[in-house]
Amino acid sequence: MAELTQVLAQALGDQVGMWATINEPLQSVHQGYRLGTHAPGRCDDELAAAATHHLLLAHGYALQALRATVPAGVPIGPTMDPQPIVALDDAAAPVADALDGLLNRVYLDPVLRGTYPAELRSDMRPQTS
Repeated sequence: MAELTQVLAQALGDQVGMWATINEPLQSVHQGYRLGTHAPGRCDDELAAAATHHLLLAHGYALQALRATVPAGVPIGPTMDPQPIVALDDAAAPVADALDGLLNRVYLDPVLRGTYPAELRSDMRPQTS
């Protein structure tokens, strides 16, 4: 990913006003690896967790390549599609927190905080080593 990004940035860097490193990782992971409705058509939480981690790694490598190549100040980042999760009452709060972690924070926290959410179930947690 970094090599392709660098080639694109070198060829187009002075012509592009904004760069997106990855597009809607939730959709790729959730529909491709949890529900199986998009390619590669899998229903496997372990593969979904691995795909999450590798998409976010690709973002990081692309970000480094772009920062090293394009003019300073050009906006660079992932395209996220956060899902609003609101508990209807106190009893539903744990479920809302779990869904927010699975659908939103698993993608946002690594980018914004450098870590996966602690509340993620272990079978949903990407392995980083």
